[in-house]
Amino acid sequence: MVKALRLLFTEPANAWLALHIGYFIISAKRKLARQSLPEFIAGLRRRSFVPAPQASAERVVRFRNWWLNRSQLQNFNTCYVRAMTLYRFLDAPDKDLRLHIGIETRERAGERLRGHSWVSLDGRMIEGPEAVAQGRIREIALPRGPRR
Repeated sequence: MVKALRLLFTEPANAWLALHIGYFIISAKRKLARQSLPEFIAGLRRRSFVPAPQASAERVVRFRNWWLNRSQLQNFNTCYVRAMTLYRFLDAPDKDLRLHIGIETRERAGERLRGHSWVSLDGRMIEGPEAVAQGRIREIALPRGPRR
């Protein structure tokens, strides 16, 4: 565990980013219970009094996955949390960054409904399910958040 932490936090900025991501993952469920989904999503990219750090997709995914692989947080490991975390912390000024939420089309009547969430940057999916590329997801329209 100590060796993993050392590799993860190779510089002070990494520790700051990782702490923000961990706090976001833990508090997102509580915040969603108090706000509508469009309000929550709009607030993800809004500047706050102490803005959280922004980073490359690779760094955000690395720290997010580190938190989600902790046994205490494994029940938070959903496509929604993964996508919202990437959307919140991705450094993408002056780019078309979008959070997508959709429903996979059913192949048979009575089949379980499956929801998905993913992020795109300038129209290119960064991280998401194969069903998006296969055209099997009907996207739910949500308002875009403000650019920073």
